[in-house]
Amino acid sequence: MSIKTDINRRDFLKGVSATSVVLSFMPGTLGAFSGEVKGSSKFVPSICEMCSTRCPIEARVDTLQEAQKVFIQGNPYSTSTGGAICARGGSGVNQLFDPNRLVNPIMRTGERGDGK
Repeated sequence: MSIKTDINRRDFLKGVSATSVVLSFMPGTLGAFSGEVKGSSKFVPSICEMCSTRCPIEARVDTLQEAQKVFIQGNPYSTSTGGAICARGGSGVNQLFDPNRLVNPIMRTGERGDGK
C-alpha cells in the first residue's frame, strides 16, 4: 500500500470528515462520566437588542450549584433567520457579565466639565 504524499484540499476535507464521523461514535470522557449532574436548564425566548434588526433568540440558562451560565443562540423556530444569530448577538452574554458594566445611574456631582 502506497501513501499519497501530495494531497489536495478536497481529499484532506474528506479525510477529516470521515475521521470526525468515526470519532463521534466512540465513547469519550462524557460517556465514562457516571456521576449525577445537579442543576437545571431552561430556554428563555427573547429578542436580541444588540442592533436594530431585533432577531429572535433563545437564551439557555443553566443553574449549576449556585453558579449561573447563560448561552445565547438563535431561535430555531424563527422562519426569518432560520435559527441563526450574528456574532454581535451571540456576544450579548459578555455585555451582561462585564465587570465594568454600569448597573446604577450615574449622577453628576459637580458642574459640567469639572470631571466629577
